[in-house]
Amino acid sequence: MVRRNMAFIVLAMLMLAGCAGQEQDKVPKQTSASDEPYDYTINEIEDVIARSGEVTNSEKLDAFVSGAVDQVRVVRFITEGNPIFYNLAWAEDQIEVRYDTSQDQYGSSSVKTYSCDGLKKEESGRAYAYKLSGCGAANKPIDLLDVPI
Repeated sequence: MVRRNMAFIVLAMLMLAGCAGQEQDKVPKQTSASDEPYDYTINEIEDVIARSGEVTNSEKLDAFVSGAVDQVRVVRFITEGNPIFYNLAWAEDQIEVRYDTSQDQYGSSSVKTYSCDGLKKEESGRAYAYKLSGCGAANKPIDLLDVPI
């Protein structure tokens, strides 16, 4: 009888522990250290958008390269249709890059920030290639976007 009661108590505790774990799974993940939520709404007029080999609003990126604007957002859609966000902002002599894959269901789902030395636009065959240089501690280049000519 005592064993039966102990088994019942242990079973009840395991069930409660399992339910508590399920409740924790429902809490949304924080994607940023900032208290302000990130706006994942894609602005078809302001954002530079790369989807299925086509790029819209690339003139916004040109304005950023020339220094005419202080910030720009590039939204690249992967093959499966999920967006990857690149927020670029001038910070003194460097470019702060927020690289956000949190909306990609098939990727690593992370948000990283880099400081880069510059952004260049180069003609490359049948496209203009936008490349960030001197990024992060490793001073790596990042291929940001190719815009078909």
